[in-house]
Amino acid sequence: MIKEENNSIQVMLIDDHPIVLNGIKNLLAGVQTIESVTEASNGKDALLLLENNNNVDLVITDISMPEMDGIELTQIVKNKYPNIKVLILTVHNERGILKEALFSGAEGCLLKNTSKKELLQAIHKIMDNGYYYCDEILTIARDINKEEQSVVDEPSSLSKRELEVLELILQGYSNKEIAEKLSISYHTVCSHRKNTMKKTGSNNISGLFSYAKKYNLFTSLFEDNGI
Repeated sequence: MIKEENNSIQVMLIDDHPIVLNGIKNLLAGVQTIESVTEASNGKDALLLLENNNNVDLVITDISMPEMDGIELTQIVKNKYPNIKVLILTVHNERGILKEALFSGAEGCLLKNTSKKELLQAIHKIMDNGYYYCDEILTIARDINKEEQSVVDEPSSLSKRELEVLELILQGYSNKEIAEKLSISYHTVCSHRKNTMKKTGSNNISGLFSYAKKYNLFTSLFEDNGI
């Protein structure tokens, strides 16, 4: 569910540490755009809650939890409830774990040492149909490109404008921001985004990352930004 501007957001928090749950809940308590917060201590309990609550807009989940971890939860949520956005919030900064987060289908991932300002920025970016990844994950994306040494021509199926939209999507811009940046209408961006997803065979941001990696597009997409 993509929220229109000024509409409230219903959040579900999943973490097996009560002190962390309370801390995040307190951070979100004074945010006017967040209507309500529900809680779960693991992925399995979260799925049970989601079965009875179709109004959740955003899931904020830890990775390491009993019963079901955040990576598996994210994959199930994105498959079963594709309209629900997912933000992974983790203490882990190991490459292997963050790489799993990158390709899990989540719209965002932050380390738990993030600031309140960045957390809220990530939430609103994600709910505005964008993506938000911490620098550690963007570094992994850069490294994946370096490991892919073979040069493949850019896919001819994407138009020049669609490539521009793809670039901005992978940089985390929302549809509204892309429209402003390219001086085109919001609905035109939505159309280009839909066509790009269809042509690349992608259902989410991880699919677009995979496509860009396959066709050696990461350098052209991120090099200019120093990522």
